Amino acid sequence: GSMADTSGGVEKLELAKEAAARSIELLFPTDRVGVIAFDDTASWVVPMTELDDPGAVINAIGSIRSDGGTDIMAGVQAMADVLPADPATVKHVILLTDGGADSTGIPELVQKLYEENGITFSTVGIGTDAAPFLDDLAQLGGGRYHFTTDASSIPSIFTEEVSLASRA
Repeated sequence: GSMADTSGGVEKLELAKEAAARSIELLFPTDRVGVIAFDDTASWVVPMTELDDPGAVINAIGSIRSDGGTDIMAGVQAMADVLPADPATVKHVILLTDGGADSTGIPELVQKLYEENGITFSTVGIGTDAAPFLDDLAQLGGGRYHFTTDASSIPSIFTEEVSLASRA
């Protein structure tokens, strides 16, 4: 729900969706992508798929609405149930949140996914209410931690993350 708050007159969620859409545009048709939205629960907005129809993926991302709380574990678990078995060569997760959450079980799961499946995990915290353990998750997952109080920087952060993962 807090993603409906505005930053510079634009909802944080709209900036996050723009960031995801820009990231899709950087990928190749043979790349694979999936998008999970989470609040009190998690759901696959875009199930893991080859990027042969970027427009459909961008449209699905556009359908995300802000609601509920911040159950980061629900989002991470939804990813963990699918990504290890996915045939993608490079598996990189970008977790974006502006809320706090209970960290129970998340660090251990992120570390396990990295060590056993090579799934890297970067985090983006927006604002002072973002979960304080995001930096730890990025370290445990072999990724990068980004923090910003300026939601308008989300698109450039996502672009950087996708570019670095694509080079891998």
